[in-house]
Amino acid sequence: MILGEPQSAIIDYSAAIRIMPNFSHAYLSRAIAYAVLGNDRRALEDYNDAIRWSEFDPIAIAYYNRSLSHRKLNDKASEKRDLDKALSLDPSRSWERAYKIGQHWFAPPPKD
Repeated sequence: MILGEPQSAIIDYSAAIRIMPNFSHAYLSRAIAYAVLGNDRRALEDYNDAIRWSEFDPIAIAYYNRSLSHRKLNDKASEKRDLDKALSLDPSRSWERAYKIGQHWFAPPPKD
């Protein structure tokens, strides 16, 4: 994956998912790329899969990121539910920092 290129990331993570369909972190990373592109409905699908496949090791950041997509889609009840779940899984809120790092990974590089 090339930093700052969410389309390339989507292609790479899609290939990883084809090889290992239960790879929760690939779904999570692809969801972040979709969210960066503004495709929150598609991001929600991947957040759902990331959460589903991480059943025995829940990913707090997936719940947090999914809450942000719900917010953008004006679904306040789902936003609150997912934010509460993220807090219950990780009260230290390390997922907030991870979210900011993830957004940075996919942000377009600065123009000269």
